[in-house]
Amino acid sequence: NETRLFADALADTFYSVGFMMSLCQLLSILELFHIADGIEKARLLPRFIQVMEKN
Repeated sequence: NETRLFADALADTFYSVGFMMSLCQLLSILELFHIADGIEKARLLPRFIQVMEKN
């Protein structure tokens, strides 16, 4: 029974971390849109390459 609890806890942990990583990736992609719209002053191509390297 303890093995099942450990497996459930492990699955919950991976789900939580995966969700947070997805959120961080979304925010980094939104940063590209901010640059494209002119909200943020930065060059698009270097930032695009940086974001894509993290994927």
